[in-house]
Amino acid sequence: MSPPRSAMSPGQLTFTGVGVFLVVGAAVSMYGPLLPRLQAEFGLAPAAAGAVVSLHFAGGCVGIVLWALAEARGWARPALVTSIGAIAVGGLLIALPSHWSAVLAGGAALGLGYGGVVLGINRSFALGFGARGGAMLNLVNALYGFAAILGPLAVGAVGESWQRLLPGLCGVLALVVLPPALAGPMLSPVPAPTPPPPPPSEPAASAPSDHGGRRPRLPLGTAAVFMVLFLLYVSVETGAGAWIATYLSERGYPEAAAAAWTAAFWAGLSAGRLIAIPLSVRVSPPALVLASVLVVVIGLAGAAVPGVEPLAFGLAGLGCAAVFPGSFGWLTRAFPGAGTIGALAIGAGMGGGVLGPAVVGRAVAAVGPEAVPWALLALAGAALACVAWLARRTRALLG
Repeated sequence: MSPPRSAMSPGQLTFTGVGVFLVVGAAVSMYGPLLPRLQAEFGLAPAAAGAVVSLHFAGGCVGIVLWALAEARGWARPALVTSIGAIAVGGLLIALPSHWSAVLAGGAALGLGYGGVVLGINRSFALGFGARGGAMLNLVNALYGFAAILGPLAVGAVGESWQRLLPGLCGVLALVVLPPALAGPMLSPVPAPTPPPPPPSEPAASAPSDHGGRRPRLPLGTAAVFMVLFLLYVSVETGAGAWIATYLSERGYPEAAAAAWTAAFWAGLSAGRLIAIPLSVRVSPPALVLASVLVVVIGLAGAAVPGVEPLAFGLAGLGCAAVFPGSFGWLTRAFPGAGTIGALAIGAGMGGGVLGPAVVGRAVAAVGPEAVPWALLALAGAALACVAWLARRTRALLG
């Protein structure tokens, strides 16, 4: 039996979802441009400064698990309120003059809230708006991408003494959307009309099947490679977002310009998602994902060429856009009964948010900032190998 509908109206849900996604989109995209500032202020090596990004995504993994447990017990409203509160606390801890450990705690707290709201708001929008759920999900996630462009631009636009205050501003803005959240997320599905039963002379339609009349089962090895693909893709996305500014600063770009140019990556990502909407109707998921990862590889290789680094990272962002939704659609079409492994693949993707910045940080510590595009290229190359292998394994299932 579905849980009772909460008191949150569609208008309140829209206000909360849009507000929260604007806040977290801006906050997450600020990490990379802020790393040089954090290194200088606390006397950190680049890899040590990057730990705040990994802790953010580790907190996100915990936030997703806690939200799922809370929702199962009917505690969705306190989970939403707590998640928004964690975003506010995390942003303020990063912003306030403090010890480095407090900044790390702020990253973890912000990530904890991030994981909760990403899962909770997406589920609330999907269930709370009925037939309009898909359109509303596209809207709120597009706004997240828009905010991710504004975050680095804001860091580049303000003076150095003000840069670390920007996550605190995000924390304060999170509190603005808290009052409607007190009504609770809308998690009951909008009732859909019951289809009439088929006439007695017509057999009921059966579920999609393979040649033997049964749903194709997902082999363990294929499942593992899909999870590795999600892990590697998110590693590339988060690693790029975290280290582009450091790399561009090392290449001679002014710090403010390096921070602002990080927005080129997020702008490419946002534009690519709009382009991918019509393409996904006309191009098979394996072909779309393969072409997208190739664009990522080309962009990251170009980022090592002097003079074109920012544009090359923008191209890499453009390629990143279709990888996650395309891969998930690919998994779902090839194995329609693999719901559990789909959830695990998304969890593996969140793990990539921990792995990517850490791997690039280790490369920077060993070689220097010039290793950034090459470390990302190694991750993208491994993802390309996964895509090629999966395309061969699932070709018969997709026709």
